[in-house]
Parts: sequence; C-alpha cells; structure tokens
Amino acid sequence: MVFAQVGLRWAPFVRIDPAYFRPTEVEHLRADAAKAGAKLGWAPETTSSELATLMVKADLEALGLDLGAAREKAARRHPEAVVG
Repeated sequence: MVFAQVGLRWAPFVRIDPAYFRPTEVEHLRADAAKAGAKLGWAPETTSSELATLMVKADLEALGLDLGAAREKAARRHPEAVVG
C-alpha cells in the first residue's frame, strides 16, 4: 500500500531472509479494537490505510517532496519497479 502511493512495486526493494523467521511465528496477527471499545469506550478515528498515507506524506514533506515529485524521482531511479 505504501509503495503504491509513490507508484512502485514493493518486491524489488524488499528482501526476506528466512534466517530471521522464528519457529513459532504466528502467520497472521490482527488487531481487534472491540475490547478497547467495550471496556474504554474507545473507537479508532483513523484506518490503517489512512495512517499509512499520513506517514508517507509526512516523510515526503520531511524530504521536501510532494507525492508527484516522489513518483517522478522513483520512476527515474527505479524504472523497473514502476507500476503501470
């Protein structure tokens, strides 16, 4: 989702080393805010997708780039990873 925001496929940039897998690794962990809602009356205001977008925008702003400039820079540096 984050790589797609700047128009890139993630696979050329991510390496998975099985040496770092734990033998008892849980395949899928999922948060459930229902308990916090029931006990504390709390409800999330931001989805994980929205949070990822906010984080990407903040990182780009820190670099002095907007989303369009980041996409152009990515396309020049990594044409093999560009989506579309």
